[in-house]
Amino acid sequence: MINQAWSVLSKGSAYADPTSSRKVDASAYTDSSAAAVRMLDILCPFSDDLLRSHRAEGILELVRRSPFADRLQAIDPVNTYDKATLTFPSSDLSIEITAQPTDLRIFLFSDDEVFLDEGRASVSMSCSIDTTTNTVSSEWTSGSYTVTGNLSSYVTIYPGVRVRMQSDFASASPYEFTVSKTVLPKTDYADLLSKAAAIPAAWSDPDLEDTWKSDPLWSNKLAAFAISAVELCHNASSA
Repeated sequence: MINQAWSVLSKGSAYADPTSSRKVDASAYTDSSAAAVRMLDILCPFSDDLLRSHRAEGILELVRRSPFADRLQAIDPVNTYDKATLTFPSSDLSIEITAQPTDLRIFLFSDDEVFLDEGRASVSMSCSIDTTTNTVSSEWTSGSYTVTGNLSSYVTIYPGVRVRMQSDFASASPYEFTVSKTVLPKTDYADLLSKAAAIPAAWSDPDLEDTWKSDPLWSNKLAAFAISAVELCHNASSA
């Protein structure tokens, strides 16, 4: 019986990178309450492993510091939440040019806030330049560019990530490259509270609902919301 609450927040799904995840017990999660599952979707979005791992860690820390720490302890009497075992990557933006004429140079520009607003903390994408149509395409989108001299205009290949190319663009050979970007997430708890308030909640205990409705502390409100979702989606028979 270890890291049950983490496993529930993760919906019993393992992480691709074990260094940024605590141990997940798939049997700890049950989707028997549709409303509670929706609450988990708000708390820990599944669009990105790094994002959901970082969010789960923050949510559990809120609960540990709240009046409901004993409820978390009841679910997880031998948890590892007091141990800083997770390793989150540093923010990074990189490019690998995989096929190109020798004159090509690519410049990267990024906006972390716009990038995170898309609901992901890490992405890697293959891109190509079509010089016949003046188009740059990625796995996410495509955009046109103009050329002045030998320098292109800016092209967005993912929200918050733009490229600009320098070349004579004379070759018909494929221009291909891969861009990887990682941003260490920052949880906007005011936004999270707003999203939580916008959906019908399910309550495992009337006291949790009372806290949500009347407690003046936003942290206690979110802790009540979180522990209710965890309790309702926890498969107690797995313990």
